[in-house]
Amino acid sequence: MKTFKIFSVVAATMLFSMLLSSCAKEEAGQSVQVEQKTLKAGDVPFTWTDDVCPGDPMVLTLVGDGNKQIQQLINGLWTQIAQDNGGSVPLVATVEDVELTTYVFRYKVGSGGFSNAINITILPCCDPGFTYVDNGNNTYTFTLVPEVDMENAELIFTFAQSAYISGLPLGEGWARAGNEGQVMKTTMDLVGCETYTWTVTLQANCSGNSGQSNVWTDFKIGEESQKGSLPNIVIPCN
Repeated sequence: MKTFKIFSVVAATMLFSMLLSSCAKEEAGQSVQVEQKTLKAGDVPFTWTDDVCPGDPMVLTLVGDGNKQIQQLINGLWTQIAQDNGGSVPLVATVEDVELTTYVFRYKVGSGGFSNAINITILPCCDPGFTYVDNGNNTYTFTLVPEVDMENAELIFTFAQSAYISGLPLGEGWARAGNEGQVMKTTMDLVGCETYTWTVTLQANCSGNSGQSNVWTDFKIGEESQKGSLPNIVIPCN
């Protein structure tokens, strides 16, 4: 389920007094220092789209009488992204295809210096992660919600030897991985914030006097484990 993310916006401690020309770039230096002051869109003449998700455009709007400028901090430089020649018509700029990062802007209306820096942090529009539930009858449903889009992502389930029974069909993308025990792999494109589920049947592989059997131990995307703090799946031996 998608939920709109929250923008985290903080103002810098120093006020910029130098005016820039319409095409100028200025070294940022030590001028962008974050203080613990939180703003929301609408608190200042400069506003932005407050329900934007990664991959969406973010619209910036500056209102006021007089010459207006919007600048963005890009690679350590203040870069002009919008400017007008005065009047009361709002100045609008669009940042296309926003990413999971922090964007830094400042603005100026009329004479005087630029505003404090405004940081806008883009967060996922969902609750990404990986988990599983025990359905009973030795079936388990695994759920993955990726944070971002991933092309040709390699998905890897690691089960104990002889524990996996069914649920990841061979010939439909899934394959056993050579001599790596009972490892199941597939490659697929993942869409950020989409939900992917797999329901598998597992069985205990008991030997000797063992009272229980580990049947699942890990799930990876590429080399990165998604297991987190999830415990191994363990089935008691009868």
